[in-house]
Formats: sequence, C-alpha cells, structure tokens
Amino acid sequence: MWNRLLYLLAVALVVFTLVILFQGAADSVTSGPITIGTGDVDGLYYVLGGVTAKLVNERADELGFRMLVEPTEGSVEIIDRIAAGEMAFGVAQADIELAAVEGSGPWAETGGHRNLRAVCSLHEELVTLVATDASGIESVADLRDRRVDLGPVGSGTRANALRALAAAGLDADLDLDASAYSGRDAARLLESGALDAMFWTTGHPSALIAEVSANAAIHFVPVIIDTKGLASKEGDAPSYLQRSQIPAHLYPRMSRTEAVDTIGTRAILVTSARMGERVVYEVTRSLFEQLRRLRRLHPGLARLEPDRMTSGFAAPLHPGAERYYQESGRVR
Repeated sequence: MWNRLLYLLAVALVVFTLVILFQGAADSVTSGPITIGTGDVDGLYYVLGGVTAKLVNERADELGFRMLVEPTEGSVEIIDRIAAGEMAFGVAQADIELAAVEGSGPWAETGGHRNLRAVCSLHEELVTLVATDASGIESVADLRDRRVDLGPVGSGTRANALRALAAAGLDADLDLDASAYSGRDAARLLESGALDAMFWTTGHPSALIAEVSANAAIHFVPVIIDTKGLASKEGDAPSYLQRSQIPAHLYPRMSRTEAVDTIGTRAILVTSARMGERVVYEVTRSLFEQLRRLRRLHPGLARLEPDRMTSGFAAPLHPGAERYYQESGRVR
C-alpha cells in the first residue's frame, strides 16, 4: 500500500512540475522585453510598431513586461524570425501572411510556417510605384531597361514588385536594371535622378513620398494585376490582394493629383502559436482599448475600424486574441 501511495505521489509531483514548466514556457516572454518587428524606419509599419509598444509600455508595471520595436527588411523576414522564435510579434502584409500559411511564394520550397498565428488586421497597404516625370514611365511595362528599385530582399514590397513585373511580362533579372534598397535610400536616389522608379508597399499618406515630391518632379504609376489570377492554392480562398487606389491628392506637391489604380492588401499583426496566451491577450487589449488614440497618431491609421480588425487574415487566430474578442463581444 505504501509503495502504491509513494508511486501516486511521485506521479502527481511529475504532473505538477510539468504543468508549472508548461505555464512558465507559455509566458516565459514576460521575463524580459518582447519584440515587435516592423518594416523600415520610414514606413507606416515602424510607426505602428512604435505606437503599439508605447501603449503596452504605459502598462508595463501592471503587465510585467515591456515591448521593444525592431526594424527589419519587411514581411518575409518578420514571419521567418517569428517562426524561428527570434521575435514575438510583427506586422506583415496579408498576402505575404497567406503565402506563409499555405507554403507558397517565398516558402514554396520550405512548406511555410504552420505555427503562425494572427492577432488582428490593421491599416490598408498599397502597392506603390513612383517614377520621375523625366523618365516618361506611365505603366509597369515601361520599366523595361530602366533603373528600378524593387525593395529589400525579404520584404513584402519586393514580393509585390516581382508579381507586378510578372503580370506585365517582365523579368527583374533580365529586363531591368534592378536594385534592392531600403525605402529611404531608394527615395533619395529617385530624388537625385539616379533611379527612374521605385516600388514601395506602404500605407498612405507617406511622409517619405511627400518629402521627395517637394524636392523632385515625380508621379504615381498604375499597378494593374488581375486579382482573379491571385487565388490561393485552395482555389476559392481569398488572395488578400484587391483592387484599390492611391489617393494622390494627399500629396499636393506632386505633379499629378488624380487617384491612381493599384492593388491593396492589409497589414496584419502576427505572432507564434508558442507565444503565451496572457501576453497576446494584453497586447490585443492595449490596441483595442486605445483605438481612438491610435487613430490620432498617424493619418494612415485614421480609418481603423474594430469590426474590420477582427478578420481578413489567413493564419489561425491566437487563443489570447480570441479570448479578448469573446470577452469584449467582438467574436469573429
């Protein structure tokens, strides 16, 4: 009898220890600052990451953790680093998030990331092609033999640029003098005349584009892609790329102020399935309960609506975000 009692006590101790270890692992991120990955420092992702960190850090004593912003080359790098456990949260384009979930595009050979989880949808991102007036570029097809920046390797900008070029029958390696600069570096080269055009997937208005338009004659170029050809591998699942327009009137110093057709997607706050439920719950809560402040901090965030923020992503919803949505009556 004593042997059996000792055995049961030993089993109970092991189970208790495993539960404690599991709970500790789930919220181990609270032992130090957590990171949120953004795009380059001149883009709206960086602004959004900074705002999110600010809202979280205002409650740091209550929450027991702080958030740090880390700029990256963009969506592909962010998703890879979240999957590798090198980053806690990140902002990624919805179309790139879809590719990571289904194992297409940049992940066609590796099979994608099954542990990626969504927190919420954010602002609209537009595939933006800017050209100098002197270049005479009026369409994507006109980029042949031109000096064009496609965005850094590992960025959503580059993925969108390659897709737009392919739709126009162009090969980046064979048909263009292509480069891979950051948004600011590309903008400076465009302003100086060292580039003819640059791609940048961003929210509008963009302070960087406004700055360049004040110093150089530039205009937006339409980006036309057949969205019917962008369905995911599942066939009827959305591609997360939709027709949209760049509101050029936001840039009064630009040589043309009429709206320009392009393709848009949404920015998605993502994390990993390994991230602790409490941490994701509190980050989600910080965003939604301070939404009015969030809207006021940047014109590109002014149209954030709670109803649209709880859908529009391909990855499964993280349990921490789902718990907040249920408790606040925002069930998906």
